[in-house]
Amino acid sequence: MAILKYIVALIVLCLIILVLLGWISHDEKANNIFYAVSNFGNPAACVFPLEQQMDNAKLSNETSFVANVSTDNNKPNLAVAFRDTSVNSPVCWDWSFIDWGNQTKVPTHFDTLQYPDYTFGAGNFSIMLTTRNASGFMASSYPMFINISAGKVRPGLSLEGFRAWPSDHIFNTPIVNLPLDPKSSVYIGNMTGGCVTAYLYFGKFLPLNIADSNITKTPLLGLTHPERPHTGVLFPIPDYAKVEEHAGTDHAMWIFDPDANTIDNLYAAYEPRQPNGTYLFSQAEHYDLSGYDLGPIGSRTDPPPLRYDEAVAGNITHVMAVAVVNTQSANIWPGVQGDGNYPNTEYPPIGERFRLRQDFDVSAYTPMQQHILNGLKNYGMIVTDNIRSNNIFAIIAENNPNWDFDYSTFSNVTITDFEAIDESSLMISKNSGKVNGALGH
Repeated sequence: MAILKYIVALIVLCLIILVLLGWISHDEKANNIFYAVSNFGNPAACVFPLEQQMDNAKLSNETSFVANVSTDNNKPNLAVAFRDTSVNSPVCWDWSFIDWGNQTKVPTHFDTLQYPDYTFGAGNFSIMLTTRNASGFMASSYPMFINISAGKVRPGLSLEGFRAWPSDHIFNTPIVNLPLDPKSSVYIGNMTGGCVTAYLYFGKFLPLNIADSNITKTPLLGLTHPERPHTGVLFPIPDYAKVEEHAGTDHAMWIFDPDANTIDNLYAAYEPRQPNGTYLFSQAEHYDLSGYDLGPIGSRTDPPPLRYDEAVAGNITHVMAVAVVNTQSANIWPGVQGDGNYPNTEYPPIGERFRLRQDFDVSAYTPMQQHILNGLKNYGMIVTDNIRSNNIFAIIAENNPNWDFDYSTFSNVTITDFEAIDESSLMISKNSGKVNGALGH
């Protein structure tokens, strides 16, 4: 009997030792993997290193939060109030966000309070809350994507009367008296694939966005072809920016900022916007309209699209951009892009300029249409892009429902009514749009 009591006591003692050993092991794990329980009151101990979150925190509905984001788009950069709604009785909170304008995508830890307020700049952010309860269980919320408004432009702002670049810029220089390019007839005969009946077409309409000083400028996300570096350049993308949406197009986003005297031309701004509110761009061009810089080879410096207000007022005082089916794999001043589609030198290079012949009769057209045709006589059109059809050449214009023409209006204006001109005498520098004052105007 005594032996049996001794055995029972020994078993109980072993169980007590095992329990104690288990507790010590758990406590060591709490110290080594998470943080010591004694440190829960220390805010710094609630900032969980990213590797710990990845290894130990589980995405769970037990950890959750709500955010009171300002919906007043006229007051950007307001504080966002975050409120923990977790049900796992947390004693530690680590709030972090990823700024989707920062290509490193490294999370930023911004608070350890249960109910923090945080002021963001304009942009797109994913917010995550990681919590730990008293037993050491760590869980992370599903991310919440928020878009902090860049703001709205002031009411009544328009581009009427706005002119891009100085008056002595090559894009704003009349070319009525310039000589013909020696290869004029060659280009005319080949740029539309030998289709001499190819006609003037306004089929590449681009929506124009207007920004102003109310818009908070933000960096871009995901440039896949950053041929022209824009280190430090911030772009004023307004709420619900308009994008060229037709299938097979560049999905361009043009942003005019009269206050800053800039134009931003963004490519592949695919709609709909990404789930986090951002756009993905392949290339971006930023133009300071007070200067003459054409940018390095490989970038794009295009004239802005023809605007409706210019055509109505008869105030077309700049060259128009045109897309044709065949272009040479080269460029000529002021073109710098150089992404023509063929090495054939019988095709015009990017930057080649054409004008409508002075003897072309415009009397059968409406006043607005006459303004456009006379603009092509005085300032011409410059090759900037390619199209797929050989029976048209397309002027790039503003997307506006008030144009008084359709696809067939200018069907009698064919490619043989144009002539290539030689503007090399106006060039001062290949990298500058400034013209020789003695010859220009």
